[in-house]
Amino acid sequence: IVDVQFFPQGDKLLTLGVDCRVLVWSVASGRQLRAIRGHDQETVFAVEVLPSGDRFLTVGGDFTAVLWDWARGEEVMRFRQEDEPAAHQAAKVLRGAARFVTGVSYVLGGSVLVWNASSGEVLHALRQPGFPVRRLEVSPGGDVVATGSDHRLWLWSALSGRVLHGPLGGHVGWITGVTFAHGGRKIVTCGNDRRVVVSDVGSGDQAMMRMDASVLGVVGAPWGQLVVPFQATSAVVWNTTSSSFLRSLEGPASFEQMAVSARGDLVAACSSGAGRSAVWLWRLSTGR
Repeated sequence: IVDVQFFPQGDKLLTLGVDCRVLVWSVASGRQLRAIRGHDQETVFAVEVLPSGDRFLTVGGDFTAVLWDWARGEEVMRFRQEDEPAAHQAAKVLRGAARFVTGVSYVLGGSVLVWNASSGEVLHALRQPGFPVRRLEVSPGGDVVATGSDHRLWLWSALSGRVLHGPLGGHVGWITGVTFAHGGRKIVTCGNDRRVVVSDVGSGDQAMMRMDASVLGVVGAPWGQLVVPFQATSAVVWNTTSSSFLRSLEGPASFEQMAVSARGDLVAACSSGAGRSAVWLWRLSTGR
């Protein structure tokens, strides 16, 4: 399992496997509700649930993004940039689900594509020089897009396509995770340089926390102040207002990816190791 996402209501989970299957699970019972396979058996890099909870989006190495109806298990629409095909490696839905963004990879760099979810038209192509777009996040209001590729962070306007801030520093190694906090006023990045950096979206001011090892990613409930940077076998709950450590989340296997529910009460992690893949759940308030 390489990715995990909560449904907006928090009652279901999506998992994405290396076998290109997306599985839908009940949080309460742990029962599998649906299995979907797509993208012509090519690698599927990311999955994102729409705010309505009835559809989700996948992006893959076949140069497409696909919108799915999870209850029917059917493909609703396929999106492809015909004039400059590229592998989509990240995806996020903008508020209201009328638009979504994908991070794509080219030989000499990458772009963020802003799509019209109804027509399949590319509204903006935000070109990022130097490196592919591997880390992508959208603010809760849907107006700011954050991207990280090498050691730099870029903030874009999702409406106009112009750069708001960037490139922002703070890292000396690759950025491995991006998330918003404080209702979109702060953005948190982490990297293989053992740093977690909190940047102010308005001013670009930054604060930093050092970890004891490379950080694989960071997740959080975007309206809150708590974020969860995670490493290979453990994660910490961190208060971005007081810059204080609250508790640890210990796991029995190697973490691949994590997610926080929309209400901010549950944390999910997908793990793999010893020939076994699993999803683990904790309560954010207690770490249990």
